[in-house]
Amino acid sequence: MNFDLKSMRKRSVVLTKGKWSLYLMSLIFTVLQFAGFVLTVRTLNLHTDLLLPVYIIIVVITDLFRMGFISSMIQRSEEKETSFAEFFSGFCKKPIKAILSILIKQIIISVGVLFFIVPGVIAFYRLRFFYYELMSEEKSIGKCLTDSMDLMRGNCIELFKIDLSFAGWYILNIITMGIVSIYVKPFTTITYAEYYEYLKGTKAILS
Repeated sequence: MNFDLKSMRKRSVVLTKGKWSLYLMSLIFTVLQFAGFVLTVRTLNLHTDLLLPVYIIIVVITDLFRMGFISSMIQRSEEKETSFAEFFSGFCKKPIKAILSILIKQIIISVGVLFFIVPGVIAFYRLRFFYYELMSEEKSIGKCLTDSMDLMRGNCIELFKIDLSFAGWYILNIITMGIVSIYVKPFTTITYAEYYEYLKGTKAILS
Protein backbone atom coordinates (compact mmCIF):
# COMPACT_ATOMS: atom_id res chain seq x y z
CA MET A 1 0.00 0.00 0.00
CA ASN A 2 1.54 3.30 -1.12
CA PHE A 3 1.18 6.59 0.69
CA ASP A 4 -1.30 8.72 -1.26
CA LEU A 5 0.30 12.14 -0.84
CA LYS A 6 -2.26 14.01 -2.93
CA SER A 7 -5.18 12.70 -0.88
CA MET A 8 -3.38 13.27 2.41
CA ARG A 9 -2.59 16.88 1.50
CA LYS A 10 -6.25 17.50 0.69
CA ARG A 11 -7.28 15.83 3.94
CA SER A 12 -4.80 17.95 5.90
CA VAL A 13 -6.32 21.14 4.51
CA VAL A 14 -9.80 19.92 5.53
CA LEU A 15 -8.59 19.05 9.05
CA THR A 16 -7.22 22.58 9.57
CA LYS A 17 -10.26 24.37 8.17
CA GLY A 18 -11.85 26.63 10.78
CA LYS A 19 -9.40 25.51 13.48
CA TRP A 20 -8.13 28.95 14.43
CA SER A 21 -6.26 27.68 17.49
CA LEU A 22 -3.94 25.80 15.13
CA TYR A 23 -3.17 29.00 13.24
CA LEU A 24 -2.62 30.86 16.51
CA MET A 25 -0.07 28.18 17.47
CA SER A 26 1.52 28.55 14.06
CA LEU A 27 1.69 32.34 14.44
CA ILE A 28 3.38 32.12 17.84
CA PHE A 29 5.79 29.44 16.62
CA THR A 30 6.71 31.49 13.54
CA VAL A 31 7.34 34.60 15.66
CA LEU A 32 9.52 32.54 18.02
CA GLN A 33 11.57 31.16 15.12
CA PHE A 34 12.06 34.64 13.66
CA ALA A 35 13.00 36.10 17.06
CA GLY A 36 15.45 33.25 17.59
CA PHE A 37 17.04 33.88 14.20
CA VAL A 38 17.40 37.61 14.90
CA LEU A 39 18.86 36.97 18.37
CA THR A 40 21.34 34.46 16.94
CA VAL A 41 22.53 36.92 14.28
CA ARG A 42 22.87 39.74 16.82
CA THR A 43 24.83 37.48 19.16
CA LEU A 44 27.09 36.42 16.29
CA ASN A 45 27.83 40.05 15.49
CA LEU A 46 28.17 41.43 19.02
CA HIS A 47 28.97 38.61 21.45
CA THR A 48 30.52 35.65 19.64
CA ASP A 49 31.65 34.16 22.99
CA LEU A 50 27.97 33.76 23.94
CA LEU A 51 26.88 32.27 20.61
CA LEU A 52 26.85 28.61 21.70
CA PRO A 53 24.86 29.01 24.95
CA VAL A 54 22.44 31.44 23.27
CA TYR A 55 21.97 29.03 20.36
CA ILE A 56 21.33 26.10 22.72
CA ILE A 57 18.73 28.08 24.70
CA ILE A 58 16.98 29.16 21.48
CA VAL A 59 16.92 25.60 20.11
CA VAL A 60 15.59 24.17 23.38
CA ILE A 61 12.78 26.74 23.73
CA THR A 62 11.83 26.53 20.05
CA ASP A 63 11.80 22.73 20.01
CA LEU A 64 9.75 22.51 23.21
CA PHE A 65 7.08 24.50 21.39
CA ARG A 66 7.69 22.36 18.29
CA MET A 67 6.87 19.26 20.33
CA GLY A 68 3.60 20.80 21.48
CA PHE A 69 2.76 21.82 17.93
CA ILE A 70 3.51 18.31 16.65
CA SER A 71 1.39 16.78 19.41
CA SER A 72 -1.52 19.03 18.40
CA MET A 73 -1.16 18.09 14.73
CA ILE A 74 -1.03 14.37 15.56
CA GLN A 75 -4.32 14.77 17.41
CA ARG A 76 -5.88 16.54 14.43
CA SER A 77 -4.60 13.87 12.03
CA GLU A 78 -6.47 11.38 14.23
CA GLU A 79 -9.54 13.65 13.94
CA LYS A 80 -9.43 14.51 17.63
CA GLU A 81 -10.12 17.95 19.03
CA THR A 82 -7.04 19.67 20.37
CA SER A 83 -6.83 22.55 22.81
CA PHE A 84 -4.48 25.52 22.71
CA ALA A 85 -2.97 24.21 25.96
CA GLU A 86 -1.51 21.28 24.01
CA PHE A 87 0.88 23.75 22.41
CA PHE A 88 2.68 23.95 25.77
CA SER A 89 2.81 20.19 26.35
CA GLY A 90 6.55 20.10 25.64
CA PHE A 91 7.04 22.27 28.74
CA CYS A 92 4.47 20.48 30.89
CA LYS A 93 4.84 16.76 30.12
CA LYS A 94 8.17 15.64 31.56
CA PRO A 95 10.16 18.75 30.53
CA ILE A 96 13.53 17.30 31.63
CA LYS A 97 13.01 14.32 29.32
CA ALA A 98 11.95 16.68 26.53
CA ILE A 99 15.03 18.91 26.96
CA LEU A 100 17.37 15.90 27.05
CA SER A 101 15.73 14.62 23.85
CA ILE A 102 16.30 17.95 22.13
CA LEU A 103 19.97 18.05 23.12
CA ILE A 104 20.56 14.43 22.07
CA LYS A 105 18.98 15.02 18.68
CA GLN A 106 21.05 18.15 18.11
CA ILE A 107 24.26 16.38 19.10
CA ILE A 108 23.59 13.44 16.74
CA ILE A 109 22.81 15.72 13.78
CA SER A 110 25.78 18.01 14.57
CA VAL A 111 28.18 15.06 14.71
CA GLY A 112 26.77 13.86 11.39
CA VAL A 113 27.38 17.28 9.83
CA LEU A 114 30.96 17.33 11.16
CA PHE A 115 31.59 14.14 9.18
CA PHE A 116 30.59 15.95 5.96
CA ILE A 117 27.13 17.17 5.01
CA VAL A 118 25.62 13.90 3.76
CA PRO A 119 25.80 12.04 7.12
CA GLY A 120 24.16 15.07 8.74
CA VAL A 121 21.31 15.01 6.22
CA ILE A 122 20.87 11.25 6.73
CA ALA A 123 20.80 11.73 10.51
CA PHE A 124 18.24 14.53 10.09
CA TYR A 125 15.92 12.28 8.08
CA ARG A 126 16.42 9.20 10.24
CA LEU A 127 15.43 11.26 13.31
CA ARG A 128 12.64 13.14 11.55
CA PHE A 129 9.91 11.42 13.56
CA PHE A 130 11.80 11.37 16.86
CA TYR A 131 9.57 14.07 18.37
CA TYR A 132 6.47 12.38 16.95
CA GLU A 133 7.44 9.20 18.78
CA LEU A 134 8.18 11.16 21.93
CA MET A 135 4.84 13.00 21.95
CA SER A 136 2.55 10.20 20.79
CA GLU A 137 3.65 7.36 23.07
CA GLU A 138 5.03 6.93 26.58
CA LYS A 139 8.48 5.35 26.15
CA SER A 140 12.14 6.05 26.80
CA ILE A 141 14.28 8.48 24.81
CA GLY A 142 16.39 5.60 23.51
CA LYS A 143 13.30 3.70 22.36
CA CYS A 144 11.97 6.81 20.59
CA LEU A 145 15.33 7.21 18.82
CA THR A 146 15.51 3.62 17.63
CA ASP A 147 11.83 3.54 16.63
CA SER A 148 12.23 6.75 14.59
CA MET A 149 15.27 5.31 12.82
CA ASP A 150 13.46 2.02 12.22
CA LEU A 151 10.46 3.81 10.73
CA MET A 152 12.69 5.77 8.35
CA ARG A 153 14.77 2.79 7.21
CA GLY A 154 14.21 2.66 3.45
CA ASN A 155 11.76 5.59 3.56
CA CYS A 156 14.07 8.63 3.56
CA ILE A 157 13.72 9.14 -0.20
CA GLU A 158 9.91 9.04 0.02
CA LEU A 159 9.95 11.60 2.83
CA PHE A 160 12.32 13.74 0.77
CA LYS A 161 9.77 13.61 -2.07
CA ILE A 162 7.08 14.82 0.35
CA ASP A 163 9.39 17.69 1.33
CA LEU A 164 9.86 18.53 -2.35
CA SER A 165 6.08 18.63 -2.86
CA PHE A 166 6.01 21.56 -0.42
CA ALA A 167 9.04 23.28 -2.00
CA GLY A 168 6.93 26.05 -3.56
CA TRP A 169 5.45 26.93 -0.17
CA TYR A 170 8.90 26.89 1.45
CA ILE A 171 10.28 29.27 -1.19
CA LEU A 172 7.28 31.57 -0.74
CA ASN A 173 7.84 31.39 3.01
CA ILE A 174 11.42 32.66 2.57
CA ILE A 175 10.27 35.46 0.25
CA THR A 176 7.62 36.60 2.77
CA MET A 177 10.04 36.24 5.72
CA GLY A 178 7.94 33.56 7.38
CA ILE A 179 4.49 35.13 7.00
CA VAL A 180 3.22 32.35 4.72
CA SER A 181 4.38 29.82 7.31
CA ILE A 182 1.53 30.87 9.59
CA TYR A 183 -0.92 29.41 7.08
CA VAL A 184 1.21 26.57 5.71
CA LYS A 185 2.70 25.02 8.86
CA PRO A 186 -0.52 23.44 10.23
CA PHE A 187 -1.44 21.47 7.11
CA THR A 188 2.16 20.52 6.25
CA THR A 189 2.73 19.22 9.79
CA ILE A 190 -0.54 17.27 9.67
CA THR A 191 0.59 15.77 6.34
CA TYR A 192 3.81 14.62 8.01
CA ALA A 193 1.75 13.27 10.91
CA GLU A 194 -0.33 11.33 8.38
CA TYR A 195 2.85 9.88 6.88
CA TYR A 196 4.11 9.01 10.35
CA GLU A 197 0.88 7.13 11.11
CA TYR A 198 1.11 5.42 7.71
CA LEU A 199 4.65 4.19 8.45
CA LYS A 200 3.59 2.94 11.89
CA GLY A 201 0.63 1.11 10.38
CA THR A 202 2.81 -0.45 7.67
CA LYS A 203 5.37 -1.55 10.26
CA ALA A 204 2.62 -3.12 12.40
CA ILE A 205 1.30 -5.07 9.41
CA LEU A 206 4.74 -6.36 8.44
CA SER A 207 5.85 -7.26 11.98
